[in-house]
Amino acid sequence: MVAGLTTRNPTAVGGERLVGSERATAGILSVTRHPFLWGTGLFSLVHLLANGDAASLILFGGMAVLSFGGMAAIDHKRRLALGTAWQTLAGRTSGLPFLAALQRRARIDWDGIGWWRPVLGLALYAGILLSHGLLFGVVIH
Repeated sequence: MVAGLTTRNPTAVGGERLVGSERATAGILSVTRHPFLWGTGLFSLVHLLANGDAASLILFGGMAVLSFGGMAAIDHKRRLALGTAWQTLAGRTSGLPFLAALQRRARIDWDGIGWWRPVLGLALYAGILLSHGLLFGVVIH
């Protein structure tokens, strides 16, 4: 989620001007076109598994549907609006993490991701994990 929020993205609001530039596939975008939505989707699924009550099903299930469905909706809208420029970008990236690299359509841009994004993500995760009981009333063991 940190990498997704800190990288300019052609799938974000106003990001269509990045299509066609080198920045359109830089950093975490070389892993997936939708890094933030993958983060929120996985967050939601993990919380669904951990909780399983009706309120969690509504909240986290809704977040998961919005995250994973949003990826398809964004790609569809960009494909209609940008035509061949979008097709070129879609050919160099993937919605599914690491798929473009596994298919040799792209190389992971580790330098563009940098060291600080994973470190910040882990630090935030540790902070939320340690303060989960205080913030949300549920202590994680």
